[in-house]
Amino acid sequence: PSHLKPCFTYCSIFPKGFVFDKETLVRMWVAQGYIPPRENQLMEHIGSVYFHNLCQMSFLQLKPSGYVMHDLVNDFAQKIFPEGRGRIVAGDREAPEQVRHVSLHLDESDSTVFQNLQKYKKLRTLMIYAPDITAPALDMLVEFKHIRVLVLKCYKISEFPES
Repeated sequence: PSHLKPCFTYCSIFPKGFVFDKETLVRMWVAQGYIPPRENQLMEHIGSVYFHNLCQMSFLQLKPSGYVMHDLVNDFAQKIFPEGRGRIVAGDREAPEQVRHVSLHLDESDSTVFQNLQKYKKLRTLMIYAPDITAPALDMLVEFKHIRVLVLKCYKISEFPES
């Protein structure tokens, strides 16, 4: 169904084997505007129905630690993901400049990656999974005026920028 396509393809910004929880993903869909408001229904409830539909179609699978998208399904979602979205992982740090959704997964903090992010002026999703993010790297966050989803999963954040 066409109403599920944005939600399905959005999941492809996570790396293969990435475990996520239903509530967080549904909130991301709501923040992106993928869940239309309906009278007398919470958008989170509608998103949960969408999530359940994707599970029933075997696009998302329940594992003991959470939900995952199968590797082949992830590849398929990447292929049909509209231009302007991307996932950047260590060793693959380039994406088109019109990218709107970035999931950055690093083994170590790398300031050049953060500097490269500044060229993506229309980011709506920025998820950073890194062992350490320093204040200079976080300072660039104020440049992103269109952010709807910001995830900073770090082992250590030393300080936050002022604004």
